[in-house]
Amino acid sequence: MRSTAPPLFGVLDRYLMSEVIKTLLGLLSVLMLILAANTFIRYLERGTAGNIAQDTILIMLGLELVKGFGLLLTTSFFFAVLMTLGRMYRDSEMTALLAGGVGRLRIFRAYAWAIVPAMLLAGAMSLLARPWAHHQLAEYKEQQNDQADMLNLGAGKFNESSRGDLIFYVEELADDRTQMRNIFIQHRNPQDLGIVRARDGYQYTDAQTGSRYMVLRQGYRYDGEPGRADYRISRFDKYAVRIAEADPQAVQMQPKLRPTAELWGSPQLADRAELQQRLFAPLSVLVFAVLSIPLSRAPPRQGMGGRMVLALLVFFIYANLEALSGSWMIKGVTPDWLGRWWIHLLMLALAGLLLLFDSLWMAERKRNLSTQLRGLLQGAQR
Repeated sequence: MRSTAPPLFGVLDRYLMSEVIKTLLGLLSVLMLILAANTFIRYLERGTAGNIAQDTILIMLGLELVKGFGLLLTTSFFFAVLMTLGRMYRDSEMTALLAGGVGRLRIFRAYAWAIVPAMLLAGAMSLLARPWAHHQLAEYKEQQNDQADMLNLGAGKFNESSRGDLIFYVEELADDRTQMRNIFIQHRNPQDLGIVRARDGYQYTDAQTGSRYMVLRQGYRYDGEPGRADYRISRFDKYAVRIAEADPQAVQMQPKLRPTAELWGSPQLADRAELQQRLFAPLSVLVFAVLSIPLSRAPPRQGMGGRMVLALLVFFIYANLEALSGSWMIKGVTPDWLGRWWIHLLMLALAGLLLLFDSLWMAERKRNLSTQLRGLLQGAQR
C-alpha cells in the first residue's frame, strides 16, 4: 500500500522559501549599501580632516559592515516575511490556501526552512563575528588616536596634542606628513617645562613594539622651571619623542570587545547583559517570524499600509526596549533572574494577541456583539 504522507519539503515550502529569500536578499543588499555609504562618507570626512589614516578607511569600513550585518539580517528577514505574506494576502493567494485547508501553522512550517538558516547565520555573526569586529575596530581607533597628533599637524601653525601636554610647531611639512622641517615642541609636565627645537624630523614606528616616535635631528633641548634661570641646555644629533599609547588591556576589558566564550558563566552583571545582547540576533529572527504572521494579514485586493505602519511601530518598540533593557538589567530596574529575556516574551505575547484578534473565534464574537448592538439600537428607536 502506497503511503499518502505529505512530503517534508513540498511545493508550498519551496515557493514560500524562494519568495522569502529573494525579498530578503534584496532588502539586505539595500540596507548594507546604505550602511556602507553612510559609514564610508563618515570615515572619508575624518580621513580628509586628518583624524584617521586614509589607508585604513576601507579596512574599518569592512569591520563596520561585519559588525552591523547581524542586526540588518534580522531586520531584513522580518520585513521580507512580512512583505511576502502581505503580497500573498493582497493577491488572494493566501485566501486560496486557507480555503484549501492550509492553516497558519502550515504556513509557518513552510517558511521555517528559511528561519533556521537565518537564525544560524545571525547567531554566528552576533556571537563570533561581531565581537571580533568590535575588538578590531577598537584597536584601529586606538592606533588612530595615537597617530592623530601627527596626522593633525599643520605647517605654519601651532598644534596641541589630544592629551594637552605637547604643543607642536612645524614650519614645513611634506605631503605624506612624515617629513618635517624647522620643528618646535613644548612639553609640559608637573615638574618642569621642556622645549625642543630641531632642524628636521620624521615619523618612525618600532616594528617589534608597534610604538610610534617623532624622531628629531640636529637640534637643542631646554629644560627648566618657568621663572627660574637654572635651566639646562643640551644639544643632540638625533632625539626621539615617543607618542603615548593606550593600554591594550583597558580596551580588552570592555564586555562588547571580549569573545563570547569568556562571557559564558561570568558572574559580572555587565558580561551577562552583553551575552544576552548577542543572543538577541538569533532569537529576534524567531520572534519576528512569529509576529509577521498576524501583522501581514490584509483583506484581498487591498494594500497593507496599515499593517506595515503597525509593523514599523512594533519594530521600533522592540529596538528601543532592547537598547534600554541592558541598562535596566545593570541598574537593577529589572530582576536579575529576568535579565533581558522579557522582551522576547512580551513580543510573543503580542503576537498571540494579534493572532487571537484575527481568529475565527474572535470574528464570531465580533459578529455576535455587532448583532446585539444593532438589536439594542433598533429597540431604543422603537
